[in-house]
Amino acid sequence: MSYGGAYANRGGYDYHQRRDRINEEEVPESKHTIFIRGLPGDMSTDEIREYFEDRIGPVSFDFVKTSADQQRLFVAVRFETRDDAKEAMSKYSDGDLMGHRCELTWFKDIRRYAQYQSMNQNSTKEDTQIVMTTGADQGREAALPVTVVRQV
Repeated sequence: MSYGGAYANRGGYDYHQRRDRINEEEVPESKHTIFIRGLPGDMSTDEIREYFEDRIGPVSFDFVKTSADQQRLFVAVRFETRDDAKEAMSKYSDGDLMGHRCELTWFKDIRRYAQYQSMNQNSTKEDTQIVMTTGADQGREAALPVTVVRQV
């Protein structure tokens, strides 16, 4: 959208240019956290915690969200060790978890990755940008700040 008249060519925020897009393919998988899709929306995190702690070991949650219709729960369950997380993936990757059909994948913490990228950009004086496209962009380009680091 372009404004003419008094607002033309005066700078301001360009709503069409997003510099904060992250390509999910670039985000590394967690080594300790699995992402579970498909648990019932009314299930509590205490139930999930008790289930895993009784069978594998201590857990915490990196992410918890209920679907808009409140029918499904999405959780990122963090295990104390990589071996515990691998055990959970091995035991429950067939999709049956707590009597419910679920999908388990390694968690990708996009927010933490974006924060890490932002902190790296702010901690150096020499910054640049690269242009990346993602499947969601379909021909549109998204500028992603990248830090250039020189080895001394």
